[in-house]
Amino acid sequence: MLAGLVAGAVPAAAEDDPFDLLDALWRQQTEHPPMSVTVPDPAGHPRTIEYVEIDGHAVTEGDIVIGTAEEAAAGAFRFPGARRAGRVPPVPDGVPARSRDCRAPGAGTVTAQDGALWPGRTVPYEVSPTLPAAAREALEAAVRDFHGHTCVRFVPRTSEEHFLRVVPGDGCYSYVGRSAGAGQDLSIGQGCEHKGIVIHELMHAIGFYHEHSRADRDAAVTVHLENVIKGFESQFKKLDPARTRLFGPLDYGSVMLYGRKFFSSNGQDTLVPAIPVEIGQRRGFSLGDLAAVRTLYQCPPPRP
Repeated sequence: MLAGLVAGAVPAAAEDDPFDLLDALWRQQTEHPPMSVTVPDPAGHPRTIEYVEIDGHAVTEGDIVIGTAEEAAAGAFRFPGARRAGRVPPVPDGVPARSRDCRAPGAGTVTAQDGALWPGRTVPYEVSPTLPAAAREALEAAVRDFHGHTCVRFVPRTSEEHFLRVVPGDGCYSYVGRSAGAGQDLSIGQGCEHKGIVIHELMHAIGFYHEHSRADRDAAVTVHLENVIKGFESQFKKLDPARTRLFGPLDYGSVMLYGRKFFSSNGQDTLVPAIPVEIGQRRGFSLGDLAAVRTLYQCPPPRP
């Protein structure tokens, strides 16, 4: 199974293969004035986070919300694994102890922030009445895949304090995991109305980071910072291993992995896999993605 994951296998061909949209997805960040804040990382060393303001949110790595623009400017952003904390939070209740071990089943990079997982494997959500039909269809297709292949359930909100607010914002973005606030925005804007892209954002929402930011990536991919747009180098920094949990080896087929030319200043590759394989797909779950979600949320074994 792991051989298939390293080769970049995906469970099945999907009806949606928006490779031609990948440039537009990361360029949504470069089209806004760049901002930055420097804070201590988990080891106490200065770390600069570049971000842009989109719809009042501070957004980094193309689509990860780290708080409001005001919070980010004050250094109070929500990006666990990138900044110092008073203590390393324990693995949340219900997560297997082996989830910190790279040899655990599946593949993925997950927040270790206390309380970031959704209790009861259930994610309440509201859909903006202004969300276009194409975005609604993509959301419904993504939710069907989650329900068909994992035990995580997205349910219409009733009165829950913590929930996803699905909106037609300026592009695609989401927080990582359950936010400390109440309702948290997940945007399916123009160009994001594809099942695989919505799955990517929902994966962020349930606790997953981009696969290229994992601490053990160096044997699997090479980052070429000389090809990265000036001012966006921090988009390729690794997360602190004490603040994240890793599942399996880096998964080339993951829906959470950057493409080769993300944030390229010159058309040359910024992220190169160690073997000749396609990266950056947005068709849907890889086998490793599914295994990681099932392990993180302790899903019962699939029925034969």
